[in-house]
Amino acid sequence: MKQLHIILVCLFQCCILPVWCKQYYGKLIGDFRTQAHGVKGTVYAASKDTFFIKGFSYDGQGPDAFFWAGTTTEPSPEGFIVPDENETKNILGRYNNKDISVKLPDGKNIKDIKWLSVWCRQFAVNFGSLQIPSDLELPESLVLEGIPNFAHGVKSDPVVIKDAKTIYIPNLMYDGAGPDAFFLVGKGDKPHSDGATKVPDEKGSTGVLHGYKGEDITLTLPGDLTFYDIDWFALYCIEFQENFGHVVFPKTCIDFKMNDLKGKYYGKYIGDFKNNAHGVMGKVYAASPNTFYIENFSYDGQGPDAFFWVGTSSDPSPDGTIVPDELGTTNVLGSYDNKGIAITLPEGKTINQVNWLSVWCRKFTVNFGHVMIPNGFQPPKEHPVGAVSQLGHGTRSGTVVIKDIKTLFVPNLYYDGAAPDAFFLVGKGQPNPKGMKVPDENGSLEKLHGYQGKNVTLRLPGDITVFDIDWFGLYCISFEENFGHVNIPGREQLNIPADLQTLKNLNFQFHNCEEIFPGKMQVKWKIEGEDIYIQLEGKIEENEYMGFGRSGDDNKAKMIGADVTLVFYDGEKSMARAVDYLLTSKAQCSKGNGVCPDVKLGGNDNSELVSWEKVNGILKVTYKRPLYTGDTQDQSIPEAGETTVVAAIGPLNSQKEAAFHTHFYSKDTIRIDFGRKPASKCSLLSGGGSDNFDNVKVWPPQTISGVTTFEARIGPTGGDKGYTPITGHQSWGIAWWINDLLIPEITVERGKTYTFIVEGGSDPTNTAEYHPLYITNSDEGGGGQFLDKVGSPEHKIYAGVETDGQGNLKPIGVGRLCEWKHKTIDMSATSETFLDYKKTLELQCKDGKPGKFVWLPDDDTPDLVYYQCFTHRNLGWKIHVTGGKNHAGRQIGNDNGATSSLVHRWLLISVATLLTVVKY
Repeated sequence: MKQLHIILVCLFQCCILPVWCKQYYGKLIGDFRTQAHGVKGTVYAASKDTFFIKGFSYDGQGPDAFFWAGTTTEPSPEGFIVPDENETKNILGRYNNKDISVKLPDGKNIKDIKWLSVWCRQFAVNFGSLQIPSDLELPESLVLEGIPNFAHGVKSDPVVIKDAKTIYIPNLMYDGAGPDAFFLVGKGDKPHSDGATKVPDEKGSTGVLHGYKGEDITLTLPGDLTFYDIDWFALYCIEFQENFGHVVFPKTCIDFKMNDLKGKYYGKYIGDFKNNAHGVMGKVYAASPNTFYIENFSYDGQGPDAFFWVGTSSDPSPDGTIVPDELGTTNVLGSYDNKGIAITLPEGKTINQVNWLSVWCRKFTVNFGHVMIPNGFQPPKEHPVGAVSQLGHGTRSGTVVIKDIKTLFVPNLYYDGAAPDAFFLVGKGQPNPKGMKVPDENGSLEKLHGYQGKNVTLRLPGDITVFDIDWFGLYCISFEENFGHVNIPGREQLNIPADLQTLKNLNFQFHNCEEIFPGKMQVKWKIEGEDIYIQLEGKIEENEYMGFGRSGDDNKAKMIGADVTLVFYDGEKSMARAVDYLLTSKAQCSKGNGVCPDVKLGGNDNSELVSWEKVNGILKVTYKRPLYTGDTQDQSIPEAGETTVVAAIGPLNSQKEAAFHTHFYSKDTIRIDFGRKPASKCSLLSGGGSDNFDNVKVWPPQTISGVTTFEARIGPTGGDKGYTPITGHQSWGIAWWINDLLIPEITVERGKTYTFIVEGGSDPTNTAEYHPLYITNSDEGGGGQFLDKVGSPEHKIYAGVETDGQGNLKPIGVGRLCEWKHKTIDMSATSETFLDYKKTLELQCKDGKPGKFVWLPDDDTPDLVYYQCFTHRNLGWKIHVTGGKNHAGRQIGNDNGATSSLVHRWLLISVATLLTVVKY
């Protein structure tokens, strides 16, 4: 019988192992022995200091109850508090069959205690407890053999199974030459690709493996997979079915440590809803200064006029204010079943300004359930941690701010970019090369470029939060050199916001999706009541926007007349933005015409940002707008029937407004029925890298010298081969052509007179075709948009503008419009040379006379100035001034030969004038 028993145990362990070990919570200890208040749950040792409690229940009625542990024989007052699953020492609330983990404080070990209890201090009563066996064997890491070398130089030091989902491979070698090699895990006696699972590499990528030269790497099994579900781990080439090296896992239920069981962080705990009616339940947290997160919120939805409701009275009362629901609406609340939601206070209110949150029925003035905000409650807020230290390569910054558990804001960052292997790193202990890389502000994990006083917002990768790190720094890995860092305070010192990006995104589930630009941009939507929620997701660069909305023509894609919303990431504000636009012409927004935000046209911004996230180069923005706004700048969105839409991706200018799109825009007609049955037609967007145009052959810059007369006309920018790659500035799709050359660099001499014949448009009421030429030291131009800055050292004027009798600025570089236009479509992409491109254009001139002004560069003229447009920015380029001295400059001459000195007079100029031009 004894032998039979042993055989049965072996069969149990080896043959039906996957069933027995599928749900792994750690080393089983036992069940709570219930004494009172419904305490129950099954307790496991998840690691040496962490309990996992499966199905924990407790009615929450104890006045002073805590998780409690001690070393006496039985539970007693001689114990200590074990922080709850949120790592707080608050009195325990209600739990209903919940899975939680709790960690012993102060470095204590489970083997150091004899029991775990739910204990009421006030009455010294044990509500339920569990004894810890004296011979309990705690979960441990498992050390295997090193990976053997079968091919491609693969080998490693002994592999360590750190917990049920984590594998540590020290000193990994692999030449990277396999054409289709991955980390694989699977079932069976030996590695194979049939039914195997790819394991993301140390950066979270499941792309083909790169080479390794002795790196120490840590991998996490994907999804719900644990080591109990697999038999082997390998480096495997799928295409050629070749195993480069592997390790085998023991066929026994080893008690690995559980993977990280930190409770989710929802902010600062406030309390549980007190249920008065209609099943209102939930745990309430302050997720930020103005946002509540309600965990496991329930309400039966039967109230006829119920809302989330806050107020300043001593108890819930009619004297309150509606709090918009998780979708941002003030609709009557529907039903909720154990749902996690984030709701934000209206009108700039903060949580410490209200006394309670209620589910309130206005019609019958009834409180269905509420939670009180404690007196003196301090909601989470951003936490400054000091400036990055100055240790090398010019690295320094302003005060770094922890904005939430996932986000760091680094203002005024400097770094010379010269190190060969520098990254943003975070880690434990002191700065070291084994820290974790943090993607830069563009989501890239490539080595860092230089920074010159830039404000940078960074998001910690994966599941890492600031609670998991001790420092953040700029670090050169290959030379193990710390260029500068800041220390991160411990969790007990931080009262910071939760990750609102993630919490708010959980509120939205979109079942409709359309690819707009495959692999680049997609749109999702849902209609809720009188509003439509739209989510734009795209792979865009740091200074790019995505635009989407109704076409200007319902029969075809037409940009002019389109009603669109632009979304983009604003690095200065460390957040995404959604802005309502109307496109009246293909021009910069000026004097109420062009591509303009609605507010600049006298309308309202009816696009409201709801949530956003930016990960690995992909921006995802959710906004809402009414289906019908009543705004003359907006088109309505029908709930049924197809609607023609347009979209574009393009650059932002320096004012964070739209510049001309050149690469991605609606060419074919796209029609969407926003009220259709749910249908997702999208594939997953892949992050990393960028869709740049570095391989485009840029035309050589044009130059002009040795002439004294310049004819200035308007023309196209030459796409990827012209204005933007030459100047480094974003264009609007038009630029100055001087002497029939696209933005040539001009060379002039001091003491010589130069004549500019200008044909850039003469009608100031049509700003899309009104381009006065002037000469300035601003590399952007557009002085008419910044009259308060004209005359400052950054924006002086040397020619092309005079003052009238009232001291107002008046452009004189004004004449009829002559414009180089495409004969068919833009052929820049297929034009090998500029001359080839010019052959695809034709010059078209309107009636009228050219304008003219004369300029004499003198000893006060700087060595470098620019010819630009006074109405719009970024149309012109450089003028090199040679000979004599170089200081500031003056203008002489106009069409009648008159002279007018502008130098040092700008602060006296009244700005009442001819050009009241809105900023573009």
